[in-house]
Amino acid sequence: GSTSGPAAIDDLRASDLGYDDGRVVRFSYAGGRTPGSAPALPGLDASGYTSGDTQGDAVAAAARLADLVEQVAAADPQAQVDVYAHSLGGLVTRLALAELEARGFDLTRLGLVATIASPHGGADLATAVAATADAPRAGPALDAVTSVLGLGLDPDAPVVEQLSERSSLVDGLVRVGVPEGVRFLSIAARGDVVVASPHTDVDGADEVTVPVVGLAAHSTVVGSDAATAELARALVGQPPGCEAWHDVVADVLTGHAISAVEDDVGLMLRAAG
Repeated sequence: GSTSGPAAIDDLRASDLGYDDGRVVRFSYAGGRTPGSAPALPGLDASGYTSGDTQGDAVAAAARLADLVEQVAAADPQAQVDVYAHSLGGLVTRLALAELEARGFDLTRLGLVATIASPHGGADLATAVAATADAPRAGPALDAVTSVLGLGLDPDAPVVEQLSERSSLVDGLVRVGVPEGVRFLSIAARGDVVVASPHTDVDGADEVTVPVVGLAAHSTVVGSDAATAELARALVGQPPGCEAWHDVVADVLTGHAISAVEDDVGLMLRAAG
């Protein structure tokens, strides 16, 4: 649901992580980079995109991201390319990794690949939306849920079915895990009501849940102190920070509770249909 204007990924504190803002490339779902990003790399393709562009085929978006990574790598053959993704962008990134590997791209050119609040195991709400797409009476309730969460989802959009926990795309990603040689970090927000923390797990990745809560946690986690600290640790090869036992318990209980509630919402929506 992001656009080439405002998007939660813009809150990534790239300068705090040591990056030159002029060399930070923001991906456009329409292809290339977003206009105005990476002014130090002017030769890269650029295009704007709308919320609708994010709700198309995730596999096609991944191919465009793979194109951009290749362009960035070619623009500076000595550079290591780190990749940061938020929400759906994490799935697009994982699909792009598979595409790059299939193309014979040298994955050692990549440094850290980090996803934040990404539904690697699918999203409960997408499962509910996909299951009620043909239930007219569930429409008003569905609209109310997505409106409160600021999702702006089109129930008929291809990406909704792809984000369902039961989709072949999610099943394939769960099975393949992370390509060999890629350093991968998955960050979850404890109170994320859009992507519950249990769904951010990735086989072969370092995983951490940060204590970010609230209705907007899915977005605010990107620029949070806690997420930034974890990203900084990962960049220098350190493991995720240690949590007190009560924080670990809170992470697990909160994440599973949110997932259970959203499963119940899905059941109610189906009953309304």
